[in-house]
Amino acid sequence: MPTLVAYLESEPRWEHLLLGLRDPSVRVALVAPEPPEPALLSYYLELAGVGPWGRLAVFDPADAVDLRAFVGDDADDFPRTIDPSFAWGSRGATTVHVVIQPDRRVQVMAAFDHEPCRHPASGDVRPLFREAARVGAELSRSGAVGRFGVEVGADGLAVGVDPSTSDHALVTMLALRANAVRCGWVAGSFWSVVGVLRSSGVAWNPVARAGVVAFPGIDGVELVALGGARLEAEERFVSACAALEPLAVAA
Repeated sequence: MPTLVAYLESEPRWEHLLLGLRDPSVRVALVAPEPPEPALLSYYLELAGVGPWGRLAVFDPADAVDLRAFVGDDADDFPRTIDPSFAWGSRGATTVHVVIQPDRRVQVMAAFDHEPCRHPASGDVRPLFREAARVGAELSRSGAVGRFGVEVGADGLAVGVDPSTSDHALVTMLALRANAVRCGWVAGSFWSVVGVLRSSGVAWNPVARAGVVAFPGIDGVELVALGGARLEAEERFVSACAALEPLAVAA
């Protein structure tokens, strides 16, 4: 059974991994010196549509033997970011998410436009995918393994490789089986934002397969608006921002 492993002390965006539990063949291991906030776990487990715990386990960093026993031999089914030594260049107009599998296969996942962050990327993404696959093949031959982002400039050529690119929007989209996403930050506390999203009817609706998922951050709350198409994701995002405007003013 594939296992997603998150180290809470060094990965502030671990919550999206819980959405992977929507796949009944996936387990999640959280490594933390102290158990995470139960209410936060319950919120994301509710979004994922699974009961408490089950295929989710929390391990102390000292319990390396127990963690290895839980993860088993298939830990590399979900490789994490590539080694920072493979990073180069700068931020582009579009980020293309790529995974190099342990057997060196290169898999291009999705393209996100920057400013604002949108998936799918505007225009024809096939040249972007080909450029990202070319870069991925070069890194694969150099020994890289894991998930990373290829930064592509306006001319369609790679200008950088980000080994720690933020992939919560991509993972959320895949876990919740949506087709388009729109991202942005809002002011306010996490639970206040969640309350407004729910009361206004803009929060993620698994029946409609559209809505907004919130992620807590240090300086605010990140919104990931999902939909069956770009227009629907954009509409959910605009509706969420309008509902949350009083919180932003108060903050």
